[in-house]
Amino acid sequence: MDEQRPRVLIAGFTVVPASSADASALLAAARALAHRCEVDIVSIKTDALPHMELVGRARVLRVPLGVGGRPERASAFRRALRRQLEGEPYDVVHVRGALECGVAVEAKRDGAPFLLVYDMGAFPSEDDGPGAEDAWAAAHVRACAAADAIIAPSSAARAALPVPEARVEVIEPGVDIDQFDWEPSTARAPATPPAPGRARSNRTTRVLYVGPYSSDRDIPTLVAAARILGRDADVRWLLAGEVDAARRARVRDMVASFGLDEVIDVRGEPDVQALPMVIASADLCVVPAAPVARYLEHGDVPQPLLEHMACKRPVVVAAVPGVRQIVRHEVEGLHYEAADEESLARQVRALVADPELRAALAEAGYHRARDDFNGASMRRRFLGVYQRLLDLDAAPAWGWFVADPSGVVSIGALQTSSGTDGEPLRTEHTMVLEGDELALAEVAAVPEDASTRPPPPVRIPSPDTAEFELPEAPDSSVLSVDTGAHRLPDLARAPIARAAVAPTTTHDTGRTEASPDEPAADTGPHRAPDVGPDRASDTSPHRAPDTSPHRAPDTSPLRAPDTAEILAPEDDGEPIDDS
Repeated sequence: MDEQRPRVLIAGFTVVPASSADASALLAAARALAHRCEVDIVSIKTDALPHMELVGRARVLRVPLGVGGRPERASAFRRALRRQLEGEPYDVVHVRGALECGVAVEAKRDGAPFLLVYDMGAFPSEDDGPGAEDAWAAAHVRACAAADAIIAPSSAARAALPVPEARVEVIEPGVDIDQFDWEPSTARAPATPPAPGRARSNRTTRVLYVGPYSSDRDIPTLVAAARILGRDADVRWLLAGEVDAARRARVRDMVASFGLDEVIDVRGEPDVQALPMVIASADLCVVPAAPVARYLEHGDVPQPLLEHMACKRPVVVAAVPGVRQIVRHEVEGLHYEAADEESLARQVRALVADPELRAALAEAGYHRARDDFNGASMRRRFLGVYQRLLDLDAAPAWGWFVADPSGVVSIGALQTSSGTDGEPLRTEHTMVLEGDELALAEVAAVPEDASTRPPPPVRIPSPDTAEFELPEAPDSSVLSVDTGAHRLPDLARAPIARAAVAPTTTHDTGRTEASPDEPAADTGPHRAPDVGPDRASDTSPHRAPDTSPHRAPDTSPLRAPDTAEILAPEDDGEPIDDS
């Protein structure tokens, strides 16, 4: 990787990727900088996501936060962010949220030379405990004073900021349309016989809510509206999107107390890749919002709103300022009065009874999201901020072409021993051909155990060598061979492996490919399995994704030797390697 490219850290107390405004903003900024900067994203670890992976060209580093309440988990995240800033140098630090930005403000005051971008899109919640809003307001003022650039979610928010408008960029929320652009689903829930006094319906209407179950999303009003509708409509509700098991349990208890167990299904967070299908299976979607400061004063917009519109689903939304700017009443959706269950039930009932109105609102909402609130617009605005800060090259992609075969050999994902928490310590060695000698170029997170020290250099005559020996490695190792643009299958676990390197041919497109007639790598008695062009032989969850043939030579997500230590949220004792 070109060391001249600026290093950027993007951080937020959110899960990445996920269906949230925070995750969408962090990824939009990372994608805007993909070919211009070296980008790290610090986010939250969940059970379903690895500690570290590449998302696009950004290295996502996830912080495990334990099972405490939100305030404790947020404190652990800020400690981990502080360690990351102490352990690695960055040219720009971009933080979403005032409290998290406070960590960067302190580092900057202590002499860290980075430029600070404050993204004010994350706001406090009642769930953060007493005094959370006051703490946020104080941190917000400090972040505004220290930041080199400020990102506001709306024009109203910019007008309220105590800084010159020249330092503020308004970046409204956006959605990647193509990810959610699904045709209407033909699957439908079966019709149920109407109860006495209930209006007959041809089939059950499915209503979807996606998002956290926090107090500012006003789930009690939604449940109360479902209870009202349960008396006279065949409606089934799906609530999904909460990662916290305790919150899900509280909502299930609320549903049970209303006697709505068979009407409302309470689930956790859907897989990100499956989310468009979940939305497409609904007949209409609701976007509640409590009448709190983040919505009434700061113009915040729940991210699922744009995803529903991009998926061409009609919406019923709380009539708060930021949402009203996107969804016009009876044009792209229907408004209800925030915190009013009767108003919400009335608007849902109107859409249940009128399929033509649902279709018209869905079509208008789809075009509104596609034309005015798309992810590309967000990325352009983020790039504009960084071009002003860093004077970035306008056409850096001219230098991004596949190089000739280099004879690079990677010995990666070396499991060597266990850390104090039982997690395996992992090592990555990169061997680079220098003349006729294969020399050690880079080592990441090498344990002190002498048995796991890097192997000695290996001499090979040329990059086109048909066969060579890899050095002895522990039995638990997984060896991989990378000859420039073509990655051979991972070799079997063996003390010594002999690798047959496929001859390469370079086409006029610049792409280097292995000859299709060559066999898979031969590891002696432990022959690697044959793999076709669309299959990978390594299923390890910690293996860095292979982005060949269009990747920079050393974009491994395990590049920084001390990342795992910095990300450990504990303050005391020896750092834990969470990689």
